[in-house]
Amino acid sequence: MLSSNEYRNILEWISSVQVYVLNRDGRNLANIFNLKNVRNNIKSDLSSFCTQDIKLLTQKSMYNKKTSFNGSLSMAIENFLELYREIMKKNCQWASILMYGTAFLNCWIDIYRDQDAFPCQWVVPILSSACTLISKIGIMADSTLNSGDLNDDENEDYQNKYQISVLNSIRQQIGKFRSDEDRQAGYVILMTESIKCCMQLRNMQMASTFLKHIESSNINPNKVPKGPMVLFCYFLGKLYMQQDRFTLAEEQLVWAFGNSGKNNIKLKRNILECLIPVKLRLGYIPNVSLLRKYNLEHYVEISKAILQGNIKRFDNAIEKYSLLFINHGTILCVEKVKFILYRNLMRRIRSWCCKNLKGDPNKLTFSVFNAGFKWQSDELFDQQEMACICANLIKLGYIKGYISWEHQVIVFSVNDPFPKLSNIKS
Repeated sequence: MLSSNEYRNILEWISSVQVYVLNRDGRNLANIFNLKNVRNNIKSDLSSFCTQDIKLLTQKSMYNKKTSFNGSLSMAIENFLELYREIMKKNCQWASILMYGTAFLNCWIDIYRDQDAFPCQWVVPILSSACTLISKIGIMADSTLNSGDLNDDENEDYQNKYQISVLNSIRQQIGKFRSDEDRQAGYVILMTESIKCCMQLRNMQMASTFLKHIESSNINPNKVPKGPMVLFCYFLGKLYMQQDRFTLAEEQLVWAFGNSGKNNIKLKRNILECLIPVKLRLGYIPNVSLLRKYNLEHYVEISKAILQGNIKRFDNAIEKYSLLFINHGTILCVEKVKFILYRNLMRRIRSWCCKNLKGDPNKLTFSVFNAGFKWQSDELFDQQEMACICANLIKLGYIKGYISWEHQVIVFSVNDPFPKLSNIKS
């Protein structure tokens, strides 16, 4: 049985939605469809409602109202209220919640594409919120699914089935916006969420497919609101970083950092978590004051270790902060920075040899570097390990020269044996 208060509160909530649509007020639309705000406005968990109640209530509220998109808007409201009612249950059905969430997103996509919505930038905040909502639902659903701790790591598709469903739902909608000059924000929002889902699922093959679509698209940042564009560049830069395409990663991440709001410290910090290892791989050491401003003490340690060529300090920092690097998806990028540390240490050793040893400074035996590496590490490096390190540094372009396997020496180039890392193509 519906109480009069519940009935009235729902009608008032729907009326507010209609007013915001009529006024093209996207920001308040996004707020009113926020699950936390809905509970405060409706003051009910809708447990006394059934599907028919929600449908009749929505139809009554929309009847004779001169609101655009009545069909799509009614469906958006119905699906959202069904989603809210289900998610408030103690033993909710995640498959149903995701079904309602996907339908809710699709309704707003239809409204966004409707000619009556033009100019359609006002729909962008609610479109972005709807994407974020179903992504969170997918994560929460999979977390609940796996909470039994079955120790079954083999069936990964089953463990992530709801997130995979979210990704497939969003992916199906991307093509609707690809060639639409006036609705590039929709393309950017859906593509951002798709890349984000791929990273969470560790499906880099599919992420690479999305990347090909992006690179063949002509996205105009001036036609996309800054908020969605910043997030897009952040995740795109992160994807480039994970593919070792550091120049492209730097370009995207620098833009994202520079265009993010001054007060959005959390976002700026997340961007820096990716931008700093990219800069390190390109040979730039970050400013310590910047690192401390954004509470990035872990990179202070990494930077000092690189400058000193201190292997032990670097390894300790990796061990101490490994979980943090893993959570930000930067662990592989940071670990590979060790080759730059090796390069810097070899340059210091060669410089010392030039000043203190007789003979050709451009021809040094592996044993010399063994001793130097032992000086900055607790580990012992044998001849074979040293040769592998040297070979990798030459292959990466971090040093110029070649290895004489017969004499167990590395022969450095006379001209610029340690080229600037910024000049090395990534």
